[in-house]
Amino acid sequence: MNEIQKAAFESANSGVTAFAPEVLAALILGILATVVMLWFGWVCVGSYRASTKAGIDNVGGQVLRGLFVMVVVLAITVF
Repeated sequence: MNEIQKAAFESANSGVTAFAPEVLAALILGILATVVMLWFGWVCVGSYRASTKAGIDNVGGQVLRGLFVMVVVLAITVF
């Protein structure tokens, strides 16, 4: 964020938020990363439960696809 954008952000949000733009961006990215990791855990547990009940043999594929999605989303948010 350059100085003009930072000044516009601070003037638009004066008195509304106590977060600096960098802190707010880090907070949003942290929440997104947490949600993505929880989603991946849900995929793993759901795949395991489905494999034990119905005998699904594609658990590795489901977990691998979930891992790929998690890595791509985290890579996009970090870089």
